[in-house]
Amino acid sequence: MVPTDNRPTSSQLAEHLATGIIQLDSEFRISYLNPAAEQLLGISRHKLVDQVVNEALPSLATLRPFLERSM
Repeated sequence: MVPTDNRPTSSQLAEHLATGIIQLDSEFRISYLNPAAEQLLGISRHKLVDQVVNEALPSLATLRPFLERSM
């Protein structure tokens, strides 16, 4: 969807937030992370995108049951 005005999209806003954002797809693969998440994790987004979150970030594996319930 193309915005009809000059307001930034949610993706554009996420790129500038100080809060780290990690987006997962329905198979728990990392589909997006913003620069703040990259900095917090100390890993390039290019290395993480398309990776299963439990495998790429084992420290977040304990969150999977909660994520499964939210989907």
